[in-house]
This record gives sequence, C-alpha cells and structure tokens, in this order.
Amino acid sequence: MLQKDRLYRVQEKMKQAAMPQMLVTDPMAIYWLCGKLFAPGERFLGLLLQTKEEPPAVLIVNELFRFDEELGIPMVWYSDTDDVTAVLKPLLRPEEKLCVDQTMAAKFLIGLMEGNAAAGYVNGSFTIDETRAVKDAAEQEKLRQASLVNDAAMEKFKASSTPASRNWKSRIRCLASTNHWVPPPIPLIRLSPSAIMPQIPIICRITRC
Repeated sequence: MLQKDRLYRVQEKMKQAAMPQMLVTDPMAIYWLCGKLFAPGERFLGLLLQTKEEPPAVLIVNELFRFDEELGIPMVWYSDTDDVTAVLKPLLRPEEKLCVDQTMAAKFLIGLMEGNAAAGYVNGSFTIDETRAVKDAAEQEKLRQASLVNDAAMEKFKASSTPASRNWKSRIRCLASTNHWVPPPIPLIRLSPSAIMPQIPIICRITRC
C-alpha cells in the first residue's frame, strides 16, 4: 500500500526544488514508497510522482509482474512488445522538466530525450535520498528490532566460541619445527603462477601452545 506520508515528504522536496514531475526507477525506492518489491531485471519499472497533477503517483509495470494486491495508486501495464517511450509520453508534461533518479537505465532515458517527452532532464535522486535519511516511526521500530536480533546473534556467537577459536592469531605466531601440518583457521589465497604477486602459502606449520 502507498505510504502517503512518505510520498508527501518527497513531494514537498520536489516543490522546494521546482520539480513538478519525477520518474523513480530504483526498485528499493519504489518498495519504500509503495510497499511492493519488484525485481524487473532489464525491463522498465517506474513510479511517476507529480506535484501539479492528479493522481500524485502512477506505477508503470510490465505485465509479467501482474499482481492482485491493491496499492492505492493507478497502474499502467505494458508488454514486452510495447515501446516504453510511447507508454510514458502520455503520462508526462512535455512543457515541464522531468526529474529522473540515478538508477534509470540510459536506454529508457535516451528514448524519452529523443522523443521530446519533457522540456529538460535533471537528477532528482536527492529528493528520495534525503527523505529516506530521516526515518519515520515505523522505520525506527524496525531498526530497534534488527538491533535486538543482532545482539542476540552476537551473544549466541560468544557463547559458542572456544578459547582455541578466539586465540587463532596467537597460535599461528607460535611457529615451530614439528611434523604436525595444520590448515590455518582462515582461508588464504594462492595466486596463479602468472600472477605478479608471489604466491601465499595455503598451509602453515604450528605447534601446540
């Protein structure tokens, strides 16, 4: 479902920067605003934000990713045989500049530029980035829960570790002549014979100490 408060905050930044329309293509930013996660791959995925027109947001999605969930915003579906530029142009105001985010693929942006879909193009990623930097109450609670999970995991790790596993560095330093060849507790890299750097031994001789 559309996060109206987050959308409002982004639109306020757009207004302050005189940005009447913006195409958001970052799947994580769209998830943050709409609560729906997509993995579009090479296909176009966009959320059009508007400050002078209604509706304030329109989601453009490929038909391969159809879903029944109600997001509270209009949807525009297109197929792989459709020209993405032709799909987007009716939604845009050609007399206004178009903000795009820094993740928008060049193949889609160039199509809009060649089709004169807007009066100009600017990077509007900061409107999303700066808004996301200030966490709302729901995000703050998720951060607290994640911190508790991390604390519990670290306590379990400390309880399950042994003196030997904690002191592997000192053990490696205790090199001596012995017949016991023991692999190191961490992986070491052996470079190929053609590498410039000398090879690093992948086993070491250590003693019981």
